Amino acid sequence: MGIFNRYLKEGPGIDKNAPKKKGIFLFAELVGRKFFLMLRANALYSLVSIPFFLVSLFFLAPVIRSVLLPAGVINDAWTMIMMDVFFTGFLFTFFGSGPASASYAFVTRSFTRSEHVWIASDGRDIFKENFKYSMLLLIIDIAVIYLAMNAVAFYGMNAGGLSVFLRFFIMVLFALYAISHMFAYQIMVTYECKFFDIIKYSLTMTLAKLPMCILLSVIAGAVWVLMWYYLGIIGVILYLIVGLIFSRYPLEFYAARVIEKNIAKTQPEKEADDGDDE
Repeated sequence: MGIFNRYLKEGPGIDKNAPKKKGIFLFAELVGRKFFLMLRANALYSLVSIPFFLVSLFFLAPVIRSVLLPAGVINDAWTMIMMDVFFTGFLFTFFGSGPASASYAFVTRSFTRSEHVWIASDGRDIFKENFKYSMLLLIIDIAVIYLAMNAVAFYGMNAGGLSVFLRFFIMVLFALYAISHMFAYQIMVTYECKFFDIIKYSLTMTLAKLPMCILLSVIAGAVWVLMWYYLGIIGVILYLIVGLIFSRYPLEFYAARVIEKNIAKTQPEKEADDGDDE
């Protein structure tokens, strides 16, 4: 894809002498080599995302719960809280948390490219640099989630064929929009784009790579569900530190690799400094 030629941000590029592993083999190597750095990146990402967790837990998750779970299914307060935590985890995994996700996208992109990165200081700089667009995306996300759930609830009140179709159609569009965030933040920290170009290109890439995007999204969702279901609150904490390596990082890894291949087609590679990470 040559649609980004004029939008490239400067960067150190890719080390030409790096091992030419691909796909799952490269992913496994990076996880093994960067595991403890990833734990630190996940912990910092989750910590900075606390405001998003609160908005989701007390505003968005209850809306989703009321739409997707029939009245009377939940009979006690603890189960209600855990279900809200469940939906919050899904939103965090697929939508991200605004500026914190921009920083996380940059750090994970650096891991994927074997580029030097200071997790705290570089992450802070990217947080500031992309604050405007990432906050705008977060606000739009909150609006989309709220409106989509209310639309599903509205059409769910009718049993007609058209209402069923519209409900299904909205859910499909909602899922595609959620999945596209794996590209949105990677594009944001890699290219000089206008905001709506970021949305357009992330949706374009999602549709172009739809089978792999769906597969990785199913894996990401399964990791969260299993840790939440079998380990409860302990599983939630472990997910935010360890589980993201096997749920969110595969999405970031794949998006970064797709974009990296696009860069390779549009400009010569530059040598990277693969120094020690913070």
